[in-house]
Amino acid sequence: METLRKNIICKGCGIEINNNKSYEFHKNICIFFNVNYNNKINNDNIKYIISLSNLLLLNNDIVYPIPKTYLLNAILERGKIDSYNFDNIKYIYNLLKNDNNNNYDYDNILNIISIITNINKDIIIDINNIYKKCISYIYL
Repeated sequence: METLRKNIICKGCGIEINNNKSYEFHKNICIFFNVNYNNKINNDNIKYIISLSNLLLLNNDIVYPIPKTYLLNAILERGKIDSYNFDNIKYIYNLLKNDNNNNYDYDNILNIISIITNINKDIIIDINNIYKKCISYIYL
């Protein structure tokens, strides 16, 4: 008699996984599983924070401060690739272009993301640190 095997469902992203070994690996790379703020931040907000952080080079190993022109060029390049999100990219580009600041350090960029998302900077830092950990686990 064949027994039915139940798939394991990730509590973070909802994906079905068919064995414990795969689930243990998945838990290490699933940003949604690893971010736990008692459901105060939903998966869409987590994706948005990561997207903004990548767009504004917050997750890059980069030397601060970043010159405004470099950051604006990086945003323009992203706009060419990420056309489905063009309005959002255009908004951020214009926000920075009209800003009097000529150089951006880590905290400046963090403030921009916090203002756009209305999410506390400490939570944004935690999400980005977890994101980096999850990504690094993939490349071990």
